[in-house]
Amino acid sequence: MSISKSLALAILVRPHGSKNSTRNNIDKIHIEGIVHTNPSIISNLFNDYYINLVDNEIIPKVTHNSMPLPDTSLKQSGKFMCEPVNEAELLKIIMAFENKFSTGYDGVPIIVIKHAKDYLVKPLVHLINSSFISGIFPEKLKIAKIRPMHKKGCITDISNYRPLALLPVISKIYEKVMHNRLVRYFDGKKLFDSEQHGFRHGHSVTTAAADYIDSIINSIDQGEKVAGVLMDLHKAFDSVSPLILLDILSDLGIRGPVLKWLCSYLIDRQQFVELFTVNNHNVVSSKSKLKTVKYGVPQGSILGPILFICYLRGLPRVILNYTFKNICMFADDINLLIKGKSPFDLETSAIANLAKILHFLADHNILVNKSKTKVMQFFTKANNNIIPLHIHLDGTKIEEVSETKFLGLVVDNNLSWDQHVDYVAKKVSSGLFALYKLAKFCTVDTLRLVYFAHIHSNISFGLSIYGATSKKNLDRLLILQKRAIRTMLQLPSQSSVKEEFSNLNIMTVYSCYIYQCILYAKQNCKSTLLLGNNHSYETRNRNNFMIPSHKLKFFEKKTSYVGIKCINRLPSVFKNVTNYDKFTNMLKSYMLSKPLYSVEEFFEQM
Repeated sequence: MSISKSLALAILVRPHGSKNSTRNNIDKIHIEGIVHTNPSIISNLFNDYYINLVDNEIIPKVTHNSMPLPDTSLKQSGKFMCEPVNEAELLKIIMAFENKFSTGYDGVPIIVIKHAKDYLVKPLVHLINSSFISGIFPEKLKIAKIRPMHKKGCITDISNYRPLALLPVISKIYEKVMHNRLVRYFDGKKLFDSEQHGFRHGHSVTTAAADYIDSIINSIDQGEKVAGVLMDLHKAFDSVSPLILLDILSDLGIRGPVLKWLCSYLIDRQQFVELFTVNNHNVVSSKSKLKTVKYGVPQGSILGPILFICYLRGLPRVILNYTFKNICMFADDINLLIKGKSPFDLETSAIANLAKILHFLADHNILVNKSKTKVMQFFTKANNNIIPLHIHLDGTKIEEVSETKFLGLVVDNNLSWDQHVDYVAKKVSSGLFALYKLAKFCTVDTLRLVYFAHIHSNISFGLSIYGATSKKNLDRLLILQKRAIRTMLQLPSQSSVKEEFSNLNIMTVYSCYIYQCILYAKQNCKSTLLLGNNHSYETRNRNNFMIPSHKLKFFEKKTSYVGIKCINRLPSVFKNVTNYDKFTNMLKSYMLSKPLYSVEEFFEQM
């Protein structure tokens, strides 16, 4: 068994001196003017800080509203039934875990469980089913080992460290069995908010961003003023009230032994902090005392993320004049879309809806980070006579910006994506440096893995959205790709590499952009009318999608628009493929065979 080759190489070629290599070597901490150097004291200070963070920093700042919000829970009359697990399912679950060497407090890595699976599966099936029937989650599986990881800022400031939680692998196996059942139930009953893209099959940070950006473009095309409020929540996962969460789960039909089991899983969890320090060239471990966790969904868990999105369920429906896509969510990233005929309309709508959202979050123990929440107006370059907005959040004026980080992308108010391409180009250049250093003594196969870990991953993330940028910007990335190919194959600087993209099974930035847009449209534009639905007679374009009508050239930046146009130009062999996985594999092979140097080239070749 081996860990992911791409992951291993990503670690191998990480720049020397990276902060990642020393972020857990904590030899002193400053608290209230006192310098602490004793590792045992430091570990306990960290644990106390994390345990008391919500009571000390969140709850005192949450402003509660005495007026109740309308009930958005949509209570379920049905009841979730938990099926027992069998040996075949459990073996499949165990083998699906990624091979990692990190362990919980018990010191048992997943690879040991995999090696011993034939001996463990029968007793584990019995233990898990007994746990579900009794409604009791084992106490020993509720202990988390916490390692503080430095984020940024002063290394002696305890607040600059995020907790990395490590749980026993056996705990994760229990959780995965329950997770699979809960997700099937929630999906089957359509209980998740459609605006929530986090931790859901078929959804991702890219689908969230594409939906939001498409909605912005639609509104601009219709002549409306548009602004986005990009909200930042402070320690949202850590702030979850288990009692409120259990009430929400009950409303969703989770009752009886399963609710009791989830209560047992959430309540009275414990954690300790482990630090490593170097003493006389020896690495010494220091552990804090065990303490009980009062709030939050378990970090590092499998159930935690899905329970969190249940916790925020109903938030979109508090919006005034609620319609689909007025809000976009990815876990705790909440992005409100406001539109109107004038700046006054935008301000009025934003203030009213933010008050509703703030009220909902306060009722759920969650604090909005006002200083990190931003507002941004969106407009075409031809219509840039914009009046600044004055929007306040609970008495604090929200900063209006012209660009900001949005779901991993750098978004600007013209949707030019210039700043994001700058960001990507810098990342890709770092990957090129790694390739150059390794090219002298690594095989092409190894270099290709480095390419995908450090170059392709940066170019492809969100490309279906930012690929609507100028040709000049995409050509910048294509030039870097060409340089990477030449480095991998040790070719002269002016040699043509167009055919080498196909030989190495690497898509150009243009091929990858079209590939991603087509897949997005295939998944998300199913309701778009086929031309053949308008009549009964056969025509060559019968299986083509109707191209959405629009007023502005700006509309053509939409991921869905580009995807529909490209689907319509695919060969006829693609048109009748209904299985998404089969379609994806066919399309990937097709686009790998076409190393495009422009979007226009795709349409010219068809």
